[in-house]
Amino acid sequence: MKPHENLSDFSTSSETILYSFDIFDTVITRKTATPKGVFAAMAYRIGEQYRDVLSPQILEDFYLLRIDAEKRARQKSSRQDITFEDIYRELGERYALDDNILESLKNLEIEMEREMILPIPATVERIGRHLDEGRRVVFVSNMYLPTEIIRTFLAIADERFAECPVYMSSKVGLVKTTGDLFRYVAEQEGVEFSQILHVGDDRITDVLAPQKLGIRVEPVHKETLGPYEERYFKEPFLFYQLAAGAAKNMRLLTEDFGPNERVAASFAAPVCFGFVRDVLENAKRHGVHRLYFVAREGQILLRLANVAAQTLDWDFDLRYIHLSRFPIRVASVFHLTERELDWVFRPSPVLTFRQIAARLLVDSDWLYERQPRDIQTRIPSQDEPIDAEGPVFTLLKRSFLQDEDLLKLNADRSASEREKVLNYLKGRGFFEDNPVGLVDMGWTTTTQDALYKIVCSHNPSLELVGYYFGVLHGTPYSKHTNRKIPYLLQPKLGWAAFGSAPVTCMELLAQGTHGTTVGYDQDDEGNWVALLGPDPGTKAWGVERFHDEMECWCRLYVEYSKPFPQLCESFKELSANTLTLLNDPNRELAEVLGSIPFSGDQNDEALGEVAPPFSLSDALRFIASPQEVRKTMTGWTEASMERSSGLSHLLLREYWWHTLSRMVLHPRVGLDALKEKKQVWRDALGRMKQQMIGKRKGK
Repeated sequence: MKPHENLSDFSTSSETILYSFDIFDTVITRKTATPKGVFAAMAYRIGEQYRDVLSPQILEDFYLLRIDAEKRARQKSSRQDITFEDIYRELGERYALDDNILESLKNLEIEMEREMILPIPATVERIGRHLDEGRRVVFVSNMYLPTEIIRTFLAIADERFAECPVYMSSKVGLVKTTGDLFRYVAEQEGVEFSQILHVGDDRITDVLAPQKLGIRVEPVHKETLGPYEERYFKEPFLFYQLAAGAAKNMRLLTEDFGPNERVAASFAAPVCFGFVRDVLENAKRHGVHRLYFVAREGQILLRLANVAAQTLDWDFDLRYIHLSRFPIRVASVFHLTERELDWVFRPSPVLTFRQIAARLLVDSDWLYERQPRDIQTRIPSQDEPIDAEGPVFTLLKRSFLQDEDLLKLNADRSASEREKVLNYLKGRGFFEDNPVGLVDMGWTTTTQDALYKIVCSHNPSLELVGYYFGVLHGTPYSKHTNRKIPYLLQPKLGWAAFGSAPVTCMELLAQGTHGTTVGYDQDDEGNWVALLGPDPGTKAWGVERFHDEMECWCRLYVEYSKPFPQLCESFKELSANTLTLLNDPNRELAEVLGSIPFSGDQNDEALGEVAPPFSLSDALRFIASPQEVRKTMTGWTEASMERSSGLSHLLLREYWWHTLSRMVLHPRVGLDALKEKKQVWRDALGRMKQQMIGKRKGK
């Protein structure tokens, strides 16, 4: 749906003699998120061009001084609106600026406004159609800029628009809000109010005010900051103006822009783009030319990196590579030790005996039959989850390390797999440069350690540098030749504000379009290629369009920020503020990301929605289950809560059982907690009531 799609239903009744259009955010918009973003852009240019001319106060505070000058000019004016001259006269008198400086500042503001202008295609097309049909069109705006300047802005959309009558509040001293500007237009054009159709985006000036006069109106969607931009937006900062402006304009200018597209452009893209920009800047500092973006998250990260690389003066060689935990870990085993067994016995989120055998590259039945009777008794089924808290893992480790046949078989098969990995890496040019960079979302980084063991068996002097969005903890195998560089989340730093949500959700934002890497083999032409698992269902979900919108936002942001090469960017702060939504997602974010097909296991076992909505029975089961079972029910608890409805939502959201248990142990604390939640309960019950009313009406 186009934000301005109702323009296609313009009345063509013979009663309509005059078509009146608001200008800003109806016919044209700005690259910045808000109109004041132009002042932020001016402040940037003033810092470049007038550092030797203006005082430090004006250089540092121009954004605020420009807003204050307009406010003071309005307070002094006896007219309904002020002029551009009024604003700069006030600025000049207050800060003793000479006429030459004032003229330069006025020209700079006009220049900045012109640079920021973007036509809104839907409206431009409709107005063009009216002009083609010979209909009368006028433009009406509350704006302090001179009419002649506004005409040049309209000409950017269509040169014919500059020839139409333009009624500006600054010129006639009347505004739309009071209705007086519309009265003036009707008088000048010689039409009755009932013969005018006005189109605009402001509820008061473009809808209510003309309606009171009997003018028919066609309101268009007013695009404002969305919930994702609101998390990070700071109006005086040019960086935030351009970042939020790119998201705003994608919603405003793109067809069929629904929830998936909004999350992609407003939430996923800025967070991921900041990461890859940081990766490239670090790689340049580290002297790394070749960067391998690791499947599957690397698929979209590589696309965004190709956009970001255009802004950096460095000879990057960016490539995609199929590496995943399972084939790399099994190939890294030279001799089975406690180190390898730590991964073999790691639940994801649960672990069965059959999965353990697969990680050891042996037949499950063969391995099971070799276990002592007490272990078989504790593991009655090879397909049932093993209790990670019990003694079984310890017993199995001891059994495996004492089994010489198992150790030899595993070593032989690992060597075979290692040869396949090395052949694949050679085919991807992995050993042609040094150092080599890896880019991935991260978390434990143990796959890089395993890869390092493999590549050093071929080239001991090769250096690996891993660039990660986040690292959960360090490993004893990190060294100057096997470095890990975290972006936002570091061990013991940065995780507290987000909990575990980013681990799952960052992978959701960067889901690939293909199955996981399960191994390597030669194709018909003798080339070593990755073997991929089955389609995970992400294409059917719409991940390709999701990626397209992410890339589109990045291209827009790069375009918008290009005229400001020294722009102070704060992507880390933006990401940190945006990611706080993961612990309390709105319904849209929970529905979009929570419905993505996902598996906590890299082999895509138990593939399903990452955060399914819970029925009442699901909610009760979730409440009564231990943590290991809960992990199998949802990969993102907060999103499942938000997607659930009725009593399920209430139970999950408020955790009333926890409060009651506190009451039993600590009555006063428990009662205080209940009192604090009183309003929340009322709100939740109110939502349930509205849902029931809606269902009845639906019947």
